[in-house]
Amino acid sequence: MVAAFFAAIFSVLAFVSGVGFAATIEITSSQVRVRGHSCPGVPIRDCALATSSCFCVLGWEHEGVINVTFNPWFYPVNHLLGGEVSMNFTSLSKPSDSSGQLVKEGMLSQTLFSEFLVNLPYLVFIGFVVAFGIGKFFEEMRGRFRKSKRKTMMLGQ
Repeated sequence: MVAAFFAAIFSVLAFVSGVGFAATIEITSSQVRVRGHSCPGVPIRDCALATSSCFCVLGWEHEGVINVTFNPWFYPVNHLLGGEVSMNFTSLSKPSDSSGQLVKEGMLSQTLFSEFLVNLPYLVFIGFVVAFGIGKFFEEMRGRFRKSKRKTMMLGQ
């Protein structure tokens, strides 16, 4: 139970920006997508209303780059493999997400979760080690307390 508690704490810390990882995500290009194809030359504000060549806006297609550097204490497997993930992506977002913020958050979550699963056995192992160490510490303190109590009782007789 104690091991699971510590593994959970380490897991939460692994997802905290600046503690478990550092990331940069850049949207390099964005293009509106309508009914499976783009409508070059048609202004975006008219594209959603046009009925002949552009039927309905499906969303924004965002292209970008994500770079994530992992803390070796929380992602040791990644650290052994270079400590960084860098990749290009293309993703479709909602029509209201012209800035690509939802795409950025989704790409970061997807990257962190996939790398977290690779490192999960390590975090569980560390949880067991910490729990074992704390158990030994309290066992030692209990033994010292009992010895001290016996000495006090002997001196008091």
